This record gives sequence, C-alpha cells and structure tokens, in this order.
Amino acid sequence: IAPIKYFSRPYIFSWTLPASNVAALLKSLEILMSPHGTSLIHSLKTNSNYLRLKFCNLGYKIVSRDNHITSIKVGNEKKAGEIASRLYDAGIWVQKYINPAVPKGKALLRFTCMATHTQEQLDKVVGVMEKNKKHLLTKEAS
Repeated sequence: IAPIKYFSRPYIFSWTLPASNVAALLKSLEILMSPHGTSLIHSLKTNSNYLRLKFCNLGYKIVSRDNHITSIKVGNEKKAGEIASRLYDAGIWVQKYINPAVPKGKALLRFTCMATHTQEQLDKVVGVMEKNKKHLLTKEAS
C-alpha cells in the first residue's frame, strides 16, 4: 500500500477541503437560497446594470456584459495606471489590467459591483470617471 500512497496520481493530487471552507460554502448557499439571498442577487444585478449604463452614457467602451464586473477599455497602460491612481485617491478601488494580463495596448479598468453598494457610492464612481473622461476617451481606447 505504501507505493500507492506515494506514486498514485489520484491519491497524491486529492485532498479534502478544510471543514471551515465547507461550513462557509454551506452557509453561503443557505443565504443565497433564502429570500434575503434573492434580494441580494437582485441588488447586485441592479447595481451592475446601473454602473454599466452610466459608463456607456459617458461614452466609455464596456467590454464585459451580464456580470458584476464592469470592464472599461482604456488601451494605453500609462493612462490606466493614472486613472486607477486618481480613483484610489478619491477612495475608489479599481483593478487595472495591463500587459501581460491583457495584450499590450489593451489595458482595462475593472470595476466590481457588490449588492451592498449604494447608489450614492456608484454615483461617486461615475462622477470621478466623468471628470476623467476627456483624458481617457482618445483614439487609444478605441
């Protein structure tokens, strides 16, 4: 049996989940399947659609659809970094995706919505992006 323990791929590369992970997963599923979970899912979709619509109305090119992450095409990596810094300074966290995570010249800003975001918080993000619109909306972001 010892050789199986040390050389059997299914035995070597399988391990059980920690009990804490399983408990967290079960609780998450319990919440999602409850009326409160249904409300959270609705809020998440509403918030994501709201942010996406506001960005589109400002003229930004959105490259993600139908999920809680809204990615804006920036193109220029330096600009993506500058805007991410400006957003951070305004108290807004955004992920910048630059090469090698995306092809060179295809930088993105990725905004992640949560069900618990308020419209005021989303409007703050939109306001900062509106202030930076002229800087971002160039041929490079096409």
